[in-house]
Order: sequence, then structure tokens, then C-alpha cells
Amino acid sequence: MLQFAAAATVVGLLLAWWRAPALIDRVLTVGRAGKRALVHADLLPHIPDAGVLVDVGSGDGHVGDLIQAARPGLTIVSLDTADVHEAGREPLLFDGKALPLASASADVVLLCLVLHHAAAPEPLLRDAARVLRPGGHILVVEEAVETVVDTILTRIHGWAAQGRCEFRTVAGWAHLLAAETGLCVEAAAVSPSPVLLYPVTRRLFYLA
Repeated sequence: MLQFAAAATVVGLLLAWWRAPALIDRVLTVGRAGKRALVHADLLPHIPDAGVLVDVGSGDGHVGDLIQAARPGLTIVSLDTADVHEAGREPLLFDGKALPLASASADVVLLCLVLHHAAAPEPLLRDAARVLRPGGHILVVEEAVETVVDTILTRIHGWAAQGRCEFRTVAGWAHLLAAETGLCVEAAAVSPSPVLLYPVTRRLFYLA
């Protein structure tokens, strides 16, 4: 089944190669339905009712909006390198490395499908640990290269995104996260993506 889905993805993307890289990138992303499932099934159990959550690489802002709707008492600070929010709060802009926040100012730092796009994930992770309050935690959602299907799909994703993408194995992500933050790392599978033609491995990493 996975091999068939991967083959269908490759054929479809090759047919559209000359037409719409940006459209292909949207197909490969989790999409709104996937973000809703990810937030409610995987993220919310680790997010308190109150406090400060920093959404690093907030993108269109949809994940933050879903969290805010479920946790109205939570203060969400959105950060990104460019303002591509579709609606709602505007993000604070930063350089992709140093978070423009005071030390020990956040209860939760969220990096949802962000690190594979980061030009320099190491300083970004170190700064994420810096802004955590005592007792806080970091949540990282990432795509991992564990199978041949993962390798094919993540390479297509990198091309379609028209930018730098670096994917790692689950163990590779866990090593990077632990080395740069100094925190203990736990990994768990996340809800399957509803984008059936993109069955890539995903993990939620909990750092505390």
C-alpha cells in the first residue's frame, strides 16, 4: 500500500514538475485537516490551560489558532522569519536563530515541522532551551527518514519547497535535540496524515 502511494505521488509530481512547485508543496504539507488532528490528538495533552506558549515557525498561524481555541487561557507568542499568517495575530519576526524573547519566559516552546527547514537548527534549539521557564518543556514535531518511501517523499518535499530542507532519522533528530538543549528527549508516533499520498514517518519529541 505504501509503495503504491509513493509511486502515485512520484508520477503525479513529475507530471506537474513544470507547472506548479508551490502547489505541490501545499499537497505535501499536512493541510488543515492534518493540523487539526495533530493538535487535538498529539499536542494538546502536553499543553497547559494557562501560561505562555511560543510557536516558533508559526507559518500560516493555523496550528496556533487551533491551540488558542482549545486553550483560551493560554498566551501564544507566534514567531517566524516572514509574515505568512493567513489571519489573526501577526508573528514577531526573527532571524531563524535567536528568539526575540527574555530568558525563562515560556512554559512551552513548540516547533512544528520547522527544524527541517532551519538553516541552522543548532542555535535555534539552544535558544529555545534558553527561553524555557523551570519546569517547562519543548515540543518538536518532525518528519523522519526511516524507509525508502520516506527518502523518496522527503526529497520531493525538499524540491517542492524550493528551499533548504534537511531530514534525519528518528534517532538523528533525538540526538540533535538532546545535544543542543541538554534536555531529556522522548519520542512518540503522531496521528497519521490525512494526505494519503504523503505517508512519511512523523514523530513528536517531548523535551523536558
